[in-house]
Formats: sequence, C-alpha cells, structure tokens
Amino acid sequence: MDELIKNIEKLRSNETQMDEKQKKQYAKALAKLRAKISKDALKFAVEFTCGGLIFGNDAENDPGDIDAALAEMERIMMENRGVILEAEKSVFMTYGIEEMVTRLLPLQNEIKHKAYGPYWLAHCSPISGKEYTYTNDLIGMEWWDPVNVWAATRIEGGKRVTDYRGGVRIMLPPTKELLEKEYEEEKKRLLA
Repeated sequence: MDELIKNIEKLRSNETQMDEKQKKQYAKALAKLRAKISKDALKFAVEFTCGGLIFGNDAENDPGDIDAALAEMERIMMENRGVILEAEKSVFMTYGIEEMVTRLLPLQNEIKHKAYGPYWLAHCSPISGKEYTYTNDLIGMEWWDPVNVWAATRIEGGKRVTDYRGGVRIMLPPTKELLEKEYEEEKKRLLA
C-alpha cells in the first residue's frame, strides 16, 4: 500500500505540474506509471475486501468448508467486478485511495458476512456460561456476550473471566442470527 500511495502521489505531481508538451514527451512513462498503479490498486482492492479473514491450518479436519468459502468469495468478487473497476478508477480521479476504500466497503461487508460467515460459524461452539456463551477455535477466544466481542479468558476462582493480557477482538459474531443482523446493520450504515 505504501508503494501504491507513493506512486499515486508521483502521478498527481506529474500530471498537475506538467504542461501539455511535457505530458506528450513523457507519455510512455506516465502510461507505465498508470499501469503500475492500476495493477497495485486492483491487488489492494482484493486484499482490502478479503483481508483479515482467518482460515484453519488443517483443511482435512476443518469443520468449515474452506473451498465453499473461497468459491463464494470469488463469485462475489466476479459479480462485483464493475464495482472494483470503478473503485480502481477513482484512484485516478482523486489521486488517493480514500474514495476507493469507501466504494469497496459494501463489497467487503458482503464477502465477510455472506461468503466467509458460514465458515466462521462452523468454528463457533456454544459453551455454558452467562457472560461467555461461545468459543471459536480459529482465534482461541470466547464470545463475551454483554459487550459483543471475543475475549481471551481464563478460569479464576472456578469462574471464567476475561484475560485482558490475552486481549479482546472484534470479529464476526457466533450465531447466524447475529451475523445476519450485523450484515444488515452494516449495509444500512454504508448506504447512509
């Protein structure tokens, strides 16, 4: 991403400071820089929309269907290639990635919840407790129900408590109902 931002700034500087004669003189170099930016922007788009998703290391014994999740991610990406291309074009219109990121957020939401969500849920198991109601083996944490985050826990005095040194994590929720609710809320927020 740093190289992408650096190259966008270089393009902006060149295109806004060159006169028409210089633009013609350096047309090949500018085209090469634009092609590099385009390639890197598309790579960034994929990393941004699909990044942060955790998969297990043992596909053979995985309770989730990695292949189905990846196939659905690819299907959604292909179905939304126009969105991705428009997001990439925005880099050249604005000389920045902020607009691109904004345009990709709905796609990221769909991939995270619709394609990856079923895989995530296969790794969530209910546990008995009032505060901690689910565990997730991908991240080794428990769902801290009152605050809707995943937390590292330990047993202290016969009771499960948050291990703050182990941290808390914002990831997808542990049930289909909560996952769908979160998806719809995020979708509304992004459209607002």
